[in-house]
Amino acid sequence: MNKLKIIAILSKIFSHTTWAAANVVRVFKNVGKKTVNVFRSDGRFDVEIFKGEEQIDKRMDLSQKQLLDVVNTLEVFPSLSIIVSSSDGKGEPIIINV
Repeated sequence: MNKLKIIAILSKIFSHTTWAAANVVRVFKNVGKKTVNVFRSDGRFDVEIFKGEEQIDKRMDLSQKQLLDVVNTLEVFPSLSIIVSSSDGKGEPIIINV
């Protein structure tokens, strides 16, 4: 074998190993996030956004941080209403007029 073939084979081995390692890291990251979300005690929320009587958006299964981001973003727009309810269906929905 000449040197060029050996370098090409080693390059392929290195690229496949790097690709596999990156995918393993990605899988562990996703599994870790999902595991943490399962054991978190803070709730998940469903949000319905209305302008007058018309529903313009619905967001499902938001975390508390995501809910606060939505509320802070919508403060800029006048005459919007937000209905926040728990994702698990427990408790009464909350209506927020912005």
